[in-house]
Amino acid sequence: ASASAVLLKNKGGVLPLPRGQTVGLVGSACFRPHNIAPDGDWRAGDYYVVGGSGRVISPEVDVLSIAQALTAKGVSLVTSATDDVHDALSVADRVDILVACGGATSTESLDRPHLRLDQHVFLVGLADALAADPKPEKPPLVIAA
Repeated sequence: ASASAVLLKNKGGVLPLPRGQTVGLVGSACFRPHNIAPDGDWRAGDYYVVGGSGRVISPEVDVLSIAQALTAKGVSLVTSATDDVHDALSVADRVDILVACGGATSTESLDRPHLRLDQHVFLVGLADALAADPKPEKPPLVIAA
């Protein structure tokens, strides 16, 4: 149980993200577009919709990336669209809250070799680096998956 996933742990009341704060948005998954064509391969999925017969594509739904959604809420962003821990730590030094993104795709007709997110190595490396950082004024970390 100690190695299982935590769906939400709002330590210190970090969420919801308040207006007027500067938020760091790090990781390639934060910027991954929703690009499933309605007439494309029925098995195709992305970080926003599952592939397969359970997929629902509605032309009336506008899927926003997390960056677009935060900007629309009036949040100032400092970003790194890479899965590089050093880049993310550089962003962390300039923000009030750090949001790191991870994602995975799935479909009916294919098995995943594991249940880890595609950015597992990046997310674990970032969490470990922040935990080892001796600076007392480091921003809270929110992981969005």
